[in-house]
Amino acid sequence: GGALLNAKGEVIGINVAKYSSSGSSTSASVEGMGFAIPITSVKSIISDLETKKTREKLAEDEQGYLGIVSKYDVTSDISEAYSMPTGIYIYEITKGGPADKAGIQSGDIITKFDGQQVDTMEALQSLIQYYKAGEKVKVTIAYADGREYKEKEVTVTLTDKSTIENLQK
Repeated sequence: GGALLNAKGEVIGINVAKYSSSGSSTSASVEGMGFAIPITSVKSIISDLETKKTREKLAEDEQGYLGIVSKYDVTSDISEAYSMPTGIYIYEITKGGPADKAGIQSGDIITKFDGQQVDTMEALQSLIQYYKAGEKVKVTIAYADGREYKEKEVTVTLTDKSTIENLQK
């Protein structure tokens, strides 16, 4: 293992190797293979580990909620094709919910949650289970401004699941 660096000294991957041998000690056949995992594949894992180190996972009834619906993530392919930042595309928000109160709108893209990069709804859900209802969290969103996206940071006060369910009725 170890870091895979580019010419600028930036970490772009993690090297891994597979080593196996077979046969007796006198005649051994060896297979060795090395490859690298791209850093984009492990960023969310690293962020998740950092959060888990400082916080404890909460019971579902204690967890905070944003009040958003996402139908797809903006992957690197979509990002390149449509000049959008990678993140969680917000399809719908709960009227009167935390995201709505913070000024987040349908069509915005969540790129960071509490300073940690989030590229998928799954990554966001994995993080948010460590945050209590009532807690204030900084969320970075990208919003469309004409033909380009601009970023801004908003503070969201998370709410509980029952409040979200009541607002949706």
